[in-house]
Amino acid sequence: MDSSLEDVEGNIEKCESRNDPSSEYRFCCKSLEIKKGAYAVAVVCTCIIISNLCMRAIKSEEVEWNWQLLFLVSDSIAVISLFYGIVRQNAAFLQPFTVLSIVTVSFCLLLSFFYLSAVIDPSSYAAEQVEIGLADKVQHFADVLNTTPQTAIITVAAIGSLGYACLVFLHSWFVFIVVRTAQYFRALTSL
Repeated sequence: MDSSLEDVEGNIEKCESRNDPSSEYRFCCKSLEIKKGAYAVAVVCTCIIISNLCMRAIKSEEVEWNWQLLFLVSDSIAVISLFYGIVRQNAAFLQPFTVLSIVTVSFCLLLSFFYLSAVIDPSSYAAEQVEIGLADKVQHFADVLNTTPQTAIITVAAIGSLGYACLVFLHSWFVFIVVRTAQYFRALTSL
């Protein structure tokens, strides 16, 4: 008798989970709701944009403001659209962030391979660009690392390649969360 009662309770829970799409739209071992994850993505991206804007304002004479401002504005619009889409539970407003993130992943992947080519071939164009970017600091890095300037360039290129590879993973994870959130919102509207 107790087992039949447990079977009925199990069937009721299964029926409730079928009507509630949020049970299948979770991440991190099904411990977090996808909508909360999308909010976290939006907050992290907002912090990145604000810190980037502050850094550009402090070092305004060192940067090309035309391009930097264009990227900051486009990123800001995408994140505002993401926030609005999450609040209104409208999947269409998540698309600008998704498209911009896919472009960002592509650029980060290219930059990761660019720096990796400097590691593989120290006489390549990429290695020369790393050396130009470091300018007069190559010898300082070589002294700090207690090595030759060529090895310092390879080390900096390896760190750059690894950093951009981590950004590829991070932005890909952001895209995954936002796309799953859009699927969740579409499942909500189809009920």
